[in-house]
Amino acid sequence: MKSHFMLPIILLLIYVLSSSQILGETIWSEDFSSCVDGTGIDGTGNLGDYPDGVSKWSLDVTSATLEDAGDYCKTVSGVLEIQNPDGDMIWLSESIDVSGYTNVSFSLDAAEIGDHEGTDYFNVEYKIDSGSFTLITNWNSKGDDTHTLFDNWDSETISVSSLSGSSLQIKITMNNNADTEQMQLDNVTVTGSSGETTVQFSSSSASVTESAGTYNLNVSITNPDESNATTAQVVLTSGSASDVNNYTTQSILFPAVSSADQTVTITITDDSELEGDEDLVFSLQNVIGGNSATVGSPSSFTLTIEDNDIPNFVINEIHADPDATNGDANGDGVVGTYDDEFVEIVNRSGSTVDISGWKLYDRVGLKHTIPTSTILGNNVALVVFGGGAPTGIPGIVQTATSGALDLNNAGDDVIFKNSSDITIASYTYGSEGGDDQSIARSPDFTGSFVKHSTITENPVLFSPGKMNAVDDQSLPVELQDFNAVPGNSKVTLCWSTGSEIENLGFNLYRSTNNNGEFLMLNAELIPGHGSTSEMHEYSYTDHNVVNGVTYFYKIEDVDYAGTAKLHDVIVSATPSGKEESTLVEGFRLQPCFPNPFNPETTLRFELGEAADISVRVYDVRGKLVRTLTNSRYLPGEYSILWNGTDFKNQAIASGIYLIQTQSSTGFSRSDKVIYLR
Repeated sequence: MKSHFMLPIILLLIYVLSSSQILGETIWSEDFSSCVDGTGIDGTGNLGDYPDGVSKWSLDVTSATLEDAGDYCKTVSGVLEIQNPDGDMIWLSESIDVSGYTNVSFSLDAAEIGDHEGTDYFNVEYKIDSGSFTLITNWNSKGDDTHTLFDNWDSETISVSSLSGSSLQIKITMNNNADTEQMQLDNVTVTGSSGETTVQFSSSSASVTESAGTYNLNVSITNPDESNATTAQVVLTSGSASDVNNYTTQSILFPAVSSADQTVTITITDDSELEGDEDLVFSLQNVIGGNSATVGSPSSFTLTIEDNDIPNFVINEIHADPDATNGDANGDGVVGTYDDEFVEIVNRSGSTVDISGWKLYDRVGLKHTIPTSTILGNNVALVVFGGGAPTGIPGIVQTATSGALDLNNAGDDVIFKNSSDITIASYTYGSEGGDDQSIARSPDFTGSFVKHSTITENPVLFSPGKMNAVDDQSLPVELQDFNAVPGNSKVTLCWSTGSEIENLGFNLYRSTNNNGEFLMLNAELIPGHGSTSEMHEYSYTDHNVVNGVTYFYKIEDVDYAGTAKLHDVIVSATPSGKEESTLVEGFRLQPCFPNPFNPETTLRFELGEAADISVRVYDVRGKLVRTLTNSRYLPGEYSILWNGTDFKNQAIASGIYLIQTQSSTGFSRSDKVIYLR
């Protein structure tokens, strides 16, 4: 038997002598120095599955028979050793990345201890990329056609060279069957020669918004030289330098040996021009140094800057397939297959926009050009019909300048572009557009397109110029209060709303005579809150007043379609040299109690004078649920009970409801209640 203690020395000498034959740089290696001696697997189950410290390979012992402590695979003095497995012990490396290398080689040290027989063998196999494993046969005439080594073979360094590919995997199979026989594996090393140095972009394209601030453009290197640094220039070859802070050519340096990416920081110019998305192309040029360094792939990089100045317009409804009987969408009294087609587009930009010269396209081509002097207000709808004489449609209503929209029932593209041919909004629909009704967003503006009749809140065939998810019983702007507070040379107007639907904003009117002419007070519309069931408070100060003069005020709300509603209530105030409190109203309303409630809640109010009182219940979508009272009341205290049923005396669903109370004296308020079942 050979001396076990002399084996590490023998292996070391073999490795030193053979290492001169391994050319190139080390790509991958395993000398088992990171594994903890004495750890591994044996027949007692006490050692675990792998030697401690394993991270780059796996061990398969499923074909072995491990019956006692003498049957093992473990690390001994820094080498991997097996003894008496009575079956195959298979050592398998991870997939080793050898891309970018030429003349790839691997070597390993193998040794055996004891007197082996012809049934004991040590096989070495390797696989390139996704191919099959190749067996190294009859190494140094110490094997045969089916084994690398077998019987007694002492110590060998096995190597293979001139391999090429992107990945390499090595498999070692060891087998012996006696407690006095061991096999050892050590110093598995993969080497290769670096090819030419190449410099390339880490990716070929990216997109950023105009407001991104900066973008980091990464450049990578392959096969850096061990002695020579590599330099390159990043040049803007297409696009305007003004879009990237007047960019000038930047030089980059890769130090010798270093494979770390280099970064060029691009500063994005955030301007206010509506210019659409812009592509800027950067190229790598003047690559010098390294190992005959050249430009690799990708050699160019396209940075798309997305214009953030495009106004927010939403295609909210498309009517491609009018119903043959009930399809009169344009309201002219005639059902027309082409005339009643329409596209509804809503301005959600937050301000009015001049859309003169803008264009509407479908998949075939241009269908409509917006006439000059067309100004679309914020939250106002543009409705373009195929033809006919549209009647009673809210918003800005036009008919196709091409003579028809001719939308395809089976699917089409709807594209809205500005006068610079920049796409502002677009949508592509399919066969869902051909079901005798429109497709509409639910909820409005942000939701997905659905068939209009499936919208629970408003199951109709179409609703041009109107909200898709709110029906004609929508709760209008409800004033909870409207007061005039006098001060020194000023009057402050205060009002609050319990709910709003499609509220674009408010106008205020003033007169010095209760029955005289009222003139608009505000120069610009006072913005509202759109559609909401929440309470909102507003104020406006009138400084153009004279102390001692009484002023009368009215308020008007304006919806998205531009329709104005002037409220009947009139408030008055007389400014003076001192601040005063708000006026006292002749109506007192107490909150509903209990709230939340089940099965009933009570609303109490007190009148200082006779008045007509109405109390109505709405859901949060503005749909009328029930009228609790609509009668004339004499001065006194009253209570109204609601038992949680609708106008059909059917129990309502759990949720939030609005109880609106109005008085002929001008009082109006909506209280939120919660019904729990």
